[in-house]
Amino acid sequence: MSQLPLTLSCPRHGCYLESAYGSLDTNIIWVDGHAEPRPAPPAVRAMDQRSADALRVGIVRLPRRDVHAGIWFRMLRTIIDELSTSATHARTHAHTLREVWASIEQPIRGGLSVWRSFELLDWSMQQRLLEAAAAAIAMIEDGTIRAPGTDGALFLPAPHRPADDGRTPRPIADSTRTQAEPIDYWKAVVDSFNEVVSLALADPAQAELLYRFVSSGPGGPNNARRILADIGITEYASSQNIP
Repeated sequence: MSQLPLTLSCPRHGCYLESAYGSLDTNIIWVDGHAEPRPAPPAVRAMDQRSADALRVGIVRLPRRDVHAGIWFRMLRTIIDELSTSATHARTHAHTLREVWASIEQPIRGGLSVWRSFELLDWSMQQRLLEAAAAAIAMIEDGTIRAPGTDGALFLPAPHRPADDGRTPRPIADSTRTQAEPIDYWKAVVDSFNEVVSLALADPAQAELLYRFVSSGPGGPNNARRILADIGITEYASSQNIP
């Protein structure tokens, strides 16, 4: 895993990875000529642990829910791409980018003058972007910055959803009705029907609508005409089309 430009630290020891030419028995030949471990900051260790989990077990535990390794690496790559965006293109989010880079004492974009794909950058620039990504994730989680993207909420705690204890009565939507006053659904149907009939007796246009509704049921148009005639409705457009 240390050969991939995905992590900055060892997930077991929490120290920065160091470049080495190789080893001879227990002696390691360091590129920089030192062997003193450098503790990585908490934000870096947290991000690298998640990347290690993604490669090791395929699942990453985030504050809101567990995600598949593919989602984690796409999110990480998106953050890296956004951090390498110029302030001009970032527009309203330029201030957020400056905050992130300032938190690791680096200029915006980490000093990158011309955009290049992360894979084509040298390791020193990749290191800066990974460190900025770790800082950005930590700042989202502690509320220092806001993540406007769709998946940014995954870094936030899940909203509190109180569970019903099963003993407290739920509030009644209709404050004028109590449990002792159940709804009479059949009466509501009859009242609605009477209201429709009243409208149809007064307005041929409403009568036509009622006719079309009744004729869609059993018996078809002929039965609909008989039903309307029985309740005194005879004036509507379709009443003239008697076969």
